[in-house]
Amino acid sequence: MQLKNLDPVLKSYLIRAIRDSFKRSRLYKQVKKLARVEKPKLKKDGTPAKRPEVFYRCKMCSKLHKDKDVHVDHRDPVTSLYTSTNDLTIEGYISRVYCNLHNLQVLCKPCHAEKTKTENKIRKSIKKSK
Repeated sequence: MQLKNLDPVLKSYLIRAIRDSFKRSRLYKQVKKLARVEKPKLKKDGTPAKRPEVFYRCKMCSKLHKDKDVHVDHRDPVTSLYTSTNDLTIEGYISRVYCNLHNLQVLCKPCHAEKTKTENKIRKSIKKSK
């Protein structure tokens, strides 16, 4: 079934549910694990803590960031630059979200925002040229 044929509220709910389930998937965890960097953490008294401090390396800027400051990004966007979400079937959307591991990367929030902004500019210019 095409996403464009769905009620807008149902479409929004389905997309959110698919994205939320992806965030709990093994694939999502694998990508984060590949970007994970552990550093020794010290207690206030200078002795080593039991657990290391965990960071994730951004694929674009190569800086280390805490978990709350990173996103798992699709290198090839879920919604293609040349089409809209409406052009996908539900199954097509799911297969683009749950893609190959090599199509995923960890980006910090600023880098992810910049990448998304660039993709949206491209979409907008393509839409205008049609």
